[in-house]
Amino acid sequence: MDFLEAQNYLEKVRSQKGIVLGLDTMRHLMAKLNNPQDKVKFIQVAGTNGKGSTAAYLTSILSEAGIKVGRYTSPAVFSSTEQYFACGSCISESEYAQGMTAVAEAAASLDGETPTAFEQETALAFWYFAKKGCELAILEAGLGGDMDATNIVTTTVCSIITSISMDHCRILGNKISEIAAHKAGIIKPGAPVICIEQREDAMEPIRAAAKAADTPLYEVHRDEVRQIFSDKRESIVFFREFENLHLKMLGSCQPENAALAVQAASVLSRSYPIEKKHIYDGIEKTRWGGRFELHSGSPDIILDGAHNPDGIRRLVSL
Repeated sequence: MDFLEAQNYLEKVRSQKGIVLGLDTMRHLMAKLNNPQDKVKFIQVAGTNGKGSTAAYLTSILSEAGIKVGRYTSPAVFSSTEQYFACGSCISESEYAQGMTAVAEAAASLDGETPTAFEQETALAFWYFAKKGCELAILEAGLGGDMDATNIVTTTVCSIITSISMDHCRILGNKISEIAAHKAGIIKPGAPVICIEQREDAMEPIRAAAKAADTPLYEVHRDEVRQIFSDKRESIVFFREFENLHLKMLGSCQPENAALAVQAASVLSRSYPIEKKHIYDGIEKTRWGGRFELHSGSPDIILDGAHNPDGIRRLVSL
């Protein structure tokens, strides 16, 4: 397949089979591809809002530290290639076509199973990270966490849980505690957890999952994150010992997303060569299109992907 054929193939799969939660088909698909995900260590990110921005901040920090880092996010905003980032750039159209051809052939060889479009997109991410030799890759959960296709990985070194609110209730449940329990499903034994402050009914299942996994939980409290300056170009944030963090990404939610990434980088610095300078530079250099993206003019135009009640409230609160 070429790039256009690969995209058309996925759209056909998407039209024939919608969301199916569960890990068995994904495991079978990856076995056909010789489990490339086992060659990479992962940072898993789950939550309702802020996953992509947090992943972008952390990607930038790790890149500044000279770590070969990958990132998989969904859905695409501008192009399907933007979902796959490794070692400084997004996947090329030729690599996308090559990888999706391999994934489609593996999917066709499964006996009586048809992987969903998201499962095949995720398989492409694992193929791509292994091909590029990523040392670490950041995985954004597509829906929930425990039964999400990304959650087949077994080499997780850190889990991050962003803001949790009501979304996808038909699938994840009608209570915050139920939704949080699904998100907490990414927590793995021995892999530290970084979590933004949540409502108590959301924190309970997260704390329980961390305890069951016998792994430390680092809670980032919102009153620890202080925005001391903001204009149309940047904001300046203080977070614990990190003073004067310069954020070029605007929006009221970005200071806490940046703080999550800073806390994750601080934890990872015990095992990886991450220094304070890398954190400061990485935060300042982070860009993530379509997230309170300001186009100054008369009037100003703001592009944002807020698509649930909490996201919209945060969008209009600035």
